[in-house]
Amino acid sequence: MAGQHIGSGKTADVYIWEGGNVLKLFKPEVPSFLIDQEFLAHEAVMGANLPVPRTFGKVEAEGRLGIVYERVDGTSLIERLIHQPEAVTQLANEFAALHRRVHQAKAENLPSLQAILKRNLHVAEPLTADEKEAVATYLDQLPVQDQLCHMDFHPDNILYTAGGPVILDWMTAVSGNALADVARTIVILKYAALPPNLPDSVKAGIMAIRERFVAEYQRAYFAAEKERESEMEAWFLPIMAARLCERVPADEQERLVLEIRNRLQA
Repeated sequence: MAGQHIGSGKTADVYIWEGGNVLKLFKPEVPSFLIDQEFLAHEAVMGANLPVPRTFGKVEAEGRLGIVYERVDGTSLIERLIHQPEAVTQLANEFAALHRRVHQAKAENLPSLQAILKRNLHVAEPLTADEKEAVATYLDQLPVQDQLCHMDFHPDNILYTAGGPVILDWMTAVSGNALADVARTIVILKYAALPPNLPDSVKAGIMAIRERFVAEYQRAYFAAEKERESEMEAWFLPIMAARLCERVPADEQERLVLEIRNRLQA
């Protein structure tokens, strides 16, 4: 049996587990192949000299599948941004440096970025068949690489611990073009919907911090190679289209679909 419940996310709940570890127990609707994908990806990145929790295998508890991880305690980057808005530039610089470190690491046996994007694009229901085909054709023209990409690299997946920042949630890790990973981070930060029950004044404050953070992150990531920024922007179209398979909130979906159609018509 799982122990005390200590957290929840979109795909899983987290519980205390034996040996001082934690159990990431996936929700019933998460396909088993995605759980296997996360486990294999995490094993791959453990050997890449990156700050990630160790994993201790897959288990079944309460009729659900889960993965046992080393417990790491700290505060998320999103919490730091909320409580230290004056430090947004410093935190964005650290975030960008950590992301570049991911892209310089080597990990074997990961899925192909292009293959995963096409799989997700195929089930992006708001788009028409013709629009999906147009995005897929566009994707085929983008440069293929074999860099380690997290593909869900956002402040809530960075945990500040006593030993430094730790990168969580490697379910979406792939081998591909690092610029696609940067584009994905920017799309998440710019378009992700805020909880609907927040007061308007709180939403406005969070949006202001978020907009400044993403601008500072983009500046810091490309500080040494400004010419690659336009290459990264070419990835926005397939990244936005593939995100539509994730059951994003209706308002975020509407904004993404509008932006995708504008880009297809450009």
